[in-house]
Amino acid sequence: MATTLIKSGDDFYKLSGVDDALFDEYNVSEGLIEYNPNTLLDNNMAYKISKFSTKEYCIDILKNTFNDPDYNEYSNTLNKEFLLNVVDNVYYFQRITPAMLRPKRLLRISNNLSKQSTSFEQGRL
Repeated sequence: MATTLIKSGDDFYKLSGVDDALFDEYNVSEGLIEYNPNTLLDNNMAYKISKFSTKEYCIDILKNTFNDPDYNEYSNTLNKEFLLNVVDNVYYFQRITPAMLRPKRLLRISNNLSKQSTSFEQGRL
């Protein structure tokens, strides 16, 4: 069971209906990379910040005991800064950019075995 929050302004809001872990669990032995703004990640890699709660820039949500009923429901009218998925006291953050929220066009091409032609379908994700 997981809890997903969206940060908007100074507050976090609970995203209802999302109870699953959204990210793969990272194994520390696989070599997470200590955060450095000058280091770019390859695919399937992640940063870590050791002893984050002791850093001066630590955010308040990590300094207190997490209790998901303490958060109001998220409304789609609010700004979206980043997503926080909490799974068994592990906090996963994902920055939300405007490009991530734009609908993507999708073109599906398939051979339908019952027809002699190829069909095309356009949709949105």
